[in-house]
Amino acid sequence: MQEMVSPEKAENLIQIAAIAITLAGAIVGWRGRGTGGLVMGLAGPLVYGAWFFHKWMTRYDPASGYFGLDQVKVLVIEGIVFTIIGVSIGTYWSRSGRKVAPTGENSK
Repeated sequence: MQEMVSPEKAENLIQIAAIAITLAGAIVGWRGRGTGGLVMGLAGPLVYGAWFFHKWMTRYDPASGYFGLDQVKVLVIEGIVFTIIGVSIGTYWSRSGRKVAPTGENSK
């Protein structure tokens, strides 16, 4: 029985997604959105890094018998790490995207 998506195909798709996200961030940044483009541009390498973290956590090591997909703690650790990353990026993005009112309007 053959897998629907081979590990090599998944790796290629992640590489394509990381490159596309990075290019989209560069375009957004080039169009003058500065911080939004920076966050989007850094999301590409972050996706690629998260993929390697996931592969490392769910690896199979025949020498030690470690099999990450067999353990609930792997799912919990990944959930915590990805939630922290998402909250951090969302908080940074929302704070950097706020517009500050000109000083003349609020001074009276």
